[in-house]
Amino acid sequence: MGTHTLTGRQISSLRKLKELCAMHPNDPIFHTQLARQLLHTGHEIRAILEARKAYHLLSQENPVDAEALVEQYGKDVKSTPLQPFVGEDYTPLSKSFGMMKLKMRTIRLRQNSTLFRKGDAADNIYLILDGELAVSNNNHGNLSLLNHLHQGSLLGEGALLEGAVRNATVVATEDTSLLRITPEELKQAFQKHPSLYMQFSKESLLKRRVADLTMSPIFSCLTTDLRFMLAKRAWNNTHPAGHIIKPAGKYMSGVELILQGEVHLYEDDSYCGRIQKGGILGLHKIMDGKASQLRFIAKSECNIVCMDFMIIEDLMSISNRFQERIRDAAAGFSAQVSHTMSLQEE
Repeated sequence: MGTHTLTGRQISSLRKLKELCAMHPNDPIFHTQLARQLLHTGHEIRAILEARKAYHLLSQENPVDAEALVEQYGKDVKSTPLQPFVGEDYTPLSKSFGMMKLKMRTIRLRQNSTLFRKGDAADNIYLILDGELAVSNNNHGNLSLLNHLHQGSLLGEGALLEGAVRNATVVATEDTSLLRITPEELKQAFQKHPSLYMQFSKESLLKRRVADLTMSPIFSCLTTDLRFMLAKRAWNNTHPAGHIIKPAGKYMSGVELILQGEVHLYEDDSYCGRIQKGGILGLHKIMDGKASQLRFIAKSECNIVCMDFMIIEDLMSISNRFQERIRDAAAGFSAQVSHTMSLQEE
């Protein structure tokens, strides 16, 4: 892989710290030292995971030092693989409703009951008063977990868009109470709590990005917390029609997941194929030491999710399944292009 070169001293230091962590798995000091060194060398995701180990060890014996790790590495250190730490506490919004309205609009779900399914009409937003919900999506025939939501979380924000349908299925994982809110009522409540509205807007964008990643066969194999960490560090962009995304002999600036649009591939003036929605650009730099001679040109306007190479490399070192899918996708792409070019030369 190697898009980031480490010095011999840095490699040696990381190796020794990894060995110390393996020898002393319950010692938060070594995990903290390794997290610090990983962050210093640009491995942010791996640093967070080591800091998380230290956080959970310190939470019982030294809460002050545990919270210091949150300050340094962010709230992701509080997450678990199935429960990413996402979500402001929106409980204050319930104060916008009188006691009568609260009683009339509170609904209760028994464990394993479904709140709504993917494809249902999106009519209301829900505030979790107590309990827990699992949000999942049917991805290529497999049910992929998107998130676990707890007390104080808002869900169903798609109802704010006219004519929208649910893009996920939500099931109660324990007995749960929710406050049902109409889109207009939510807008009025946010007027009284503008800071919560700003947080809600950020979280809505993040959840949409996580959903986009989950629909990709490559990224769907990552645990829920890793998809959230990736989504927080990714960004959305647009390539206009005709834009040269990658010139011949050059590397791309990052990995790009195509959400909408079509990219055509050329070697010199020879057309070599196309990549459409769900396709990934930029894997060549991760897997090869040489820049591809192909040109990537946006045939139509392309909406994309951009990701830094270092983040992808970190995830490959963390997840063997993810590494295999990246390698398979890169090998499949190269083989298809080579075969296409050989057939055109005959």
